[in-house]
Parts: sequence; C-alpha cells; structure tokens
Amino acid sequence: MRHDERAAPSATPSLQFCDAFFAGSAIRMTVRPFASAFCPRFSATPLPPKSTTPVAANLSSSISSLHLNGAAGHVPGSINIGARPELSVWAGWLLDPEQSIYLVLHEDTELPGVLRLLWRTGFTYFGGYLAGGMAAWREAGREFAQIPQVSVHELKDAEGVTPLDVRKPDEWEGGHIPGARHAFLGKLHEELSDLDRAAPYCASGFHASIAASLLKKNGFDNVRNVPGSWKAWTAAGYETQKAR
Repeated sequence: MRHDERAAPSATPSLQFCDAFFAGSAIRMTVRPFASAFCPRFSATPLPPKSTTPVAANLSSSISSLHLNGAAGHVPGSINIGARPELSVWAGWLLDPEQSIYLVLHEDTELPGVLRLLWRTGFTYFGGYLAGGMAAWREAGREFAQIPQVSVHELKDAEGVTPLDVRKPDEWEGGHIPGARHAFLGKLHEELSDLDRAAPYCASGFHASIAASLLKKNGFDNVRNVPGSWKAWTAAGYETQKAR
C-alpha cells in the first residue's frame, strides 16, 4: 500500500524525520517510529554501467535528473527532469507511480534529495540508480543519445520546424511565437501526434528540455530543444502573437 492510501496524521511530519543512509551497496530510506504512517520504506540500488542487457533496458525507461544538454547526452529512452524542487510536480504529471523508476543522476550524492522529492508525490518504487551517472555510462562504452539545441535566432529562420509551446494555457494565450503549436507539458503524452520536427519551448528552457526528452522517448527523432525559450525570444525583440 502506498503512503497516500494510508491514514495520514493530523499534521504532515517534516521531511527531516526521514533519514537517508548507505546500507551496504544500496541507499535506503528509514523511518522514525512516529513518522512511519507517512514515510514509506524504499530503496534505490546502484547499478553499474557495465551491467547486463536487462539492466540497460530498465535504464532505458528511466527518469534522468541530469539537466539535458546536447554535449552531455542521456540514456536512450530516458525522460529528463532536473533535480529541482518542481521534480515532484512533473513526476506526478508524467510518470506512473505503479512502475519502478530507474534514476540517472548528475552526482550520486543527489540521490537522497531526489528520493524525497519523488516520495512527496507518491513514488515509492525504485529499481535503482546508475552508479557514477552519465560519465560512468559513457566511459563504459554504452550508447547514449543527444537532442540538438536550436537557438531562438536559428528557430526564427528555420524551415520545416514547428515551435511547440509547452507552457500553461494562460501563458500561451498571453503571447507566443508565431506559427507555434500549443500542448501543455503535463498533458503532452496525450497529444503525441504530428509532432516530428518540433522544437519545444517554455518560459526559460527547463520545461522545454523535459518535453524534448519525452518526444524523443516516444520515437520522435527530429526534435530540437530551445535554450532560453520564450525569455530569449522576447529579449531578442522578435515578433509575438496572441491566441484569438
């Protein structure tokens, strides 16, 4: 039974009541007795990058907390959500809490904080994390994928590329890039049609990188990410339009 199905105490206990510690080869979350009704036990086992094919396949359905950038690359098939407080929000929108999550971190030391962020939204099933992160993955000779970056200047003159606005509806209505299509990030997985050659953008680039990785995961090969996104577009003084 997940923690959200249990009777919660009258006041939500502070997350400081949960201690993360190393236990052998795994990181486990333990619970103080008075917080046990709200803090579930869960673990994330380190997975070496040279593991056998089944592990690599599991990582291909992972959520990566590494910020997406074209140079670093990512595990093929992973979703990129940065290890920021809003990780809880977007994990809730985009991930299935009933399926195990495999984590790819920028640094292994991020693990306790990432586990707490995911736990806030009801995620308690973790298959493991990639020991050493993407650096270890690349050094082990594993295949990695990259998503091209396109600046707002290149996007303005690009042919055959559709700007994809993944901001909230009210942001879209307040102004957007001419010729763009709108699909709110939280529901993007429901609108995966005719989006090839799309260039996702958001307010500043964070949500756009999530959207680009989600499209890539779902088989869209001609996807580009727009660093700076809407802020960069307006700062450059380019034309905008409002929804009618």
